[in-house]
Amino acid sequence: MPSFYELYRSSTLGTALTDSLDELIQAGHITPQLAIQVLEQYDKSISEALSNKVKAKATVKGSLGIYRFCDDVWTFVVKNPTFKFDHEGTAADKRLSGVTSFAMSTLMALVVVISLTTPFIPSSPTFDVSLHNVQTTTGRAMDPFDRTSRKAEYARLTFDLDADLSTMFNWNTKLLFAYMTVDYVTPGFETNRAVIWDRIIRNTRQAKLKLRKHHNKYALRNHPLTFEDVEGANLTLHINPVPYLGIMYDKPMVSIPFTIPRPVKAAAAGGAKA
Repeated sequence: MPSFYELYRSSTLGTALTDSLDELIQAGHITPQLAIQVLEQYDKSISEALSNKVKAKATVKGSLGIYRFCDDVWTFVVKNPTFKFDHEGTAADKRLSGVTSFAMSTLMALVVVISLTTPFIPSSPTFDVSLHNVQTTTGRAMDPFDRTSRKAEYARLTFDLDADLSTMFNWNTKLLFAYMTVDYVTPGFETNRAVIWDRIIRNTRQAKLKLRKHHNKYALRNHPLTFEDVEGANLTLHINPVPYLGIMYDKPMVSIPFTIPRPVKAAAAGGAKA
């Protein structure tokens, strides 16, 4: 039987085995000769296991202080060592990392494709907007904390809306945001836009709109407090599809030109009444 080095008897497992054998000898359960045979078998078994069954490899870096070769065993004393372990799982980990990276890249490419193609999914919504009347009033107190609200002019629109937007719902549509704007030009600003009505449409059942003689939901007021310099305006219906995945985009559906009349003077109105 070849001899095996007793290096691994100082390991945690070897120390525990030695302590257990000492207790058994002191208790009289085994003889010292049997304990020696157990330790020799331990030396053999652990050496064979480390040589044949352990596939891990370790790389040690450090400053070599002492080395010797005795009884066919090399001994190295290394100062400030660093250990790096390589095992068989590294290849599998690399493959898994590669598959994960490819899957994430494919997913991101799919997200980009969906974002770019969703606005081009065909739909055929129907809509009709009719503007019945536009009235302008002065001194309509909308905000108790705004003193200018009593002097400002407010435009009130009366309109009809018939729309069927159900075809705009597809697998990537979360909801539709419908709103109306009034656009006009003033001497000081080329672009003026105010939202006067909106609605959130969450499903195809809510996508059929039928409004009769509806008024603007939000007040229409010009920044200079008067519409005197506004010659013309446009009432526009917008639909903003909100996708589950991708970017939101705006679809102006129909635009109606109209004029904002001047408010009736209070004195003139009183005289006419008299």
